[in-house]
Amino acid sequence: MGRLFITGANGFVGRLVVEHLAKTQDRTLITASRTSFSESSGIESYPAPDLNETSQWENFPDDVETIIHLASRAHVMGEKADQALPAYRKVNVEGTRGLLEMAGQKKIKRLIYLSSIKAVGESSEPGHPLSENSPLRPEDPYGISKQEAEALIQSEAPKQGLSWTIIRPPMMYGPGMKGNLPALANLVKKPWPLPFGGIRNNRRSLLATENLLDFLALCLRESQTTENQIFHLADPAPLSTRELIEHLAKAQNLSPKLLPVPPFILKTMLSLLGKKDVADRLLGSLEISWQKAREELDWEPPHQTSSALHRTFASSA
Repeated sequence: MGRLFITGANGFVGRLVVEHLAKTQDRTLITASRTSFSESSGIESYPAPDLNETSQWENFPDDVETIIHLASRAHVMGEKADQALPAYRKVNVEGTRGLLEMAGQKKIKRLIYLSSIKAVGESSEPGHPLSENSPLRPEDPYGISKQEAEALIQSEAPKQGLSWTIIRPPMMYGPGMKGNLPALANLVKKPWPLPFGGIRNNRRSLLATENLLDFLALCLRESQTTENQIFHLADPAPLSTRELIEHLAKAQNLSPKLLPVPPFILKTMLSLLGKKDVADRLLGSLEISWQKAREELDWEPPHQTSSALHRTFASSA
């Protein structure tokens, strides 16, 4: 079998993917990242370009069969929207275009692309989880760039002789993560109660990196049945904000301290403070259907959210 080329190998998800594939795949991995990646038996390092500066992938290795494309521009706090979209497009769209062109030159067979549910939208209506057939309504620059990268792959990959698989996850979590979920886990540790006890009816999907890794392994095994397909992934069941906080507390051997403040009061207060986006994340729903993977591939997420959160946050207790 040909070698696996993994972009974004030094990122939060990339490191976990490399670690998992090094243990489970009997073929050489090539880890592409801007910072050096420690080489070992079966792992080679490739100095990836700075996609903020160029979309050209030079001195690309030979004998690569499959690209797992994880590299992406991360969110930058305080960035203005008119500046953000061109920057996201530079990395997420043009960087992908350059990779597709190089893949065609090197006769690579397959691309697996980690997109985002934000390519579809930021919310779901009660009882109507976002599926692969949902209309695409990205709202922020990141989501727009991810949707445009997906469209580029679907139109250009066949011209380069590549089959493709696109994966759309919600917020992912696992060892080494940063961002909103660790911040919420730290809030749970504080001695004062949190005013989120009344947020019982929203539904938000998460994805444990362990479940992503399981699906990636399936994609590599079942290349024909997953080619030229889009899949939504999520943990077995969505959570309300209250349930999420209860799980985070349990993972850290704590008892949740929650005040049952009515959601409409929270929404009003946060909006007055200029935190409408925070209110939307805390109070709104973003539920994802992964039934296509079940029906077409007989895949179900093997790890429950409660146990995966425990493995992620127990060490910080």
